[in-house]
Amino acid sequence: MPKRLSGSAGTGKKIMQNLNQFSFNYRNSENVAGKVFYTFDWSFGNQSGSAVIELTDSGYIDQSSTLNCNKNCYDFSRPLGAYNDDTLYDVFGMMLRSQNINYK
Repeated sequence: MPKRLSGSAGTGKKIMQNLNQFSFNYRNSENVAGKVFYTFDWSFGNQSGSAVIELTDSGYIDQSSTLNCNKNCYDFSRPLGAYNDDTLYDVFGMMLRSQNINYK
C-alpha cells in the first residue's frame, strides 16, 4: 500500500523522509493587499494538492502558509497550516529555494 499524507502534525517530516514520492512545481505568485503569496502544485503518491506560502515582512515563512490536498485525500479533511505543523517549514523552504525565492 502506498504511503499517504494524513494532514496532521508531522506531515512535513513524512514528506522530507520520503522525497522520492514527493514532487512539486511552481505555479505563480500573487500580490494581494501588499502581501505576496507563492503557490506550488505538489503530489505525493496518488495524492495531490497545492501549497500556498506567504512570507512575513521580515522575510520569514509565515505561520499561515498552508498545504492543501485536493485529490485522493481521504484523511486530509482541511488545509494543514504551518501554525499547527512546524515540520512544514522545511518543505516550504525547499519549495521556495527551488525558485531562488529569498527567505529567512
